[in-house]
Amino acid sequence: AQDLALQKARDTIHQRNHLRLWLSPMRYRGKPVWVGQISRDIGVRLTWHSPTFTTHKIDPDVDEARTALAEDMAYSQNLQKIGFARGVGAAPQGTTRQNLTTDPYYTDGYRTVLVFDRQPTSLSEIEFFPWEAAARLNAHPSGAKR
Repeated sequence: AQDLALQKARDTIHQRNHLRLWLSPMRYRGKPVWVGQISRDIGVRLTWHSPTFTTHKIDPDVDEARTALAEDMAYSQNLQKIGFARGVGAAPQGTTRQNLTTDPYYTDGYRTVLVFDRQPTSLSEIEFFPWEAAARLNAHPSGAKR
């Protein structure tokens, strides 16, 4: 089970952004590191893979939910640094994977790394981790500098 679950409401009760966070044993510059997963729920369906026999159906474009979260965090003015790290590998639309409740999803395989600070940071002051996915950063919609 996750240590923290957050939801952002959308148009109806069936639609939401659902963020799950787990506190890891790692530290970054003395701060706790949280590991998370976000999905955009687009409906409700019956399933045998859940003890409640119902689940939210997820939008298969999980990268879009990841990007929306990064944008929201940038506009919060507490995002100090962003980067992309390799995840489990790409799963193109024609070769989708499945989540625990068998919803298909596709991804470019990258994970977003976000570093927050209590001091406000403007969009133009957000820094980027210079990792292997640096080319993706040039297309970041927030307009933040590298």
